[in-house]
Amino acid sequence: MPPFAVHIGPGLLAPEWVLSGFVHLAVVVLLSLWKVSERDVPRIGVLTAAFFVASSVHLPLGGASVHLLLNGLVGVILRWRAGLAVAVGLTLQTFLLGHGGPDALGVNFAVLTLPAFLAGATFRPLFRVLPAFAAGVLVGGGTAALTVLLHAVVLYFGVSLPDAKPREWVAGVGLVANLPVIAAEAIGVGFACRVLAKAKPEWLGLSVGAVEGPINVRISENDEHPDSRRDAEQPRAEHHPQTRREVAEKAEGDSAGHGQPAEDAPADHQPARPLAE
Repeated sequence: MPPFAVHIGPGLLAPEWVLSGFVHLAVVVLLSLWKVSERDVPRIGVLTAAFFVASSVHLPLGGASVHLLLNGLVGVILRWRAGLAVAVGLTLQTFLLGHGGPDALGVNFAVLTLPAFLAGATFRPLFRVLPAFAAGVLVGGGTAALTVLLHAVVLYFGVSLPDAKPREWVAGVGLVANLPVIAAEAIGVGFACRVLAKAKPEWLGLSVGAVEGPINVRISENDEHPDSRRDAEQPRAEHHPQTRREVAEKAEGDSAGHGQPAEDAPADHQPARPLAE
């Protein structure tokens, strides 16, 4: 595989880079596994599959190989658990499809997860002042640009090519070749965030109803789900109409008792008749 794809191939990294990459992978995965709840599992599974498919399709471009990243969307939805999706997706790609070298797995993981964490931290503040699509475009494009930049840094400082090509040439070609990926990621993440803001706002950590405009309220993973609050308030709401009916019936009965006609009054309360002459 050409070294310009974000998946760095086997035998290209210096030993110290390989070791540091696997240390980063182990630490991030352990932290991401901390207190994983059942509610997180569906999202992690969906994003793992999407990341695996999107970054498995490599397109040749001027002697280089490029592909979609999708780490921006993974970071926006999963936030600090994004490392789980990226780790599983990269491992499957490495050993099933041969995309990336086993010795470069840790470095490839670091190049993708660091921008993903930044995307998860910046999307919600941006959504406070921007629509979902604009916030997604900025986060998606920025995440892809940072990923490509980190990849170029690795190519410049950590990769040794057998044909002894200049480091500047390798890093420069890798950076330029991935510029179309940055544009595609920006538009794709923007549309995805707009759809999720309408259909699944809780996946983005947003309050229900915050769709197109800026918001000042958000819900976190530990907040109570809006459905549970609505279900809890439903019995109380149903009780109020019944209480009003009871009050109305009681008032009607009291008014009927006080307004009783004279002919219906008891006999001992009827006026005395005059005596016959």
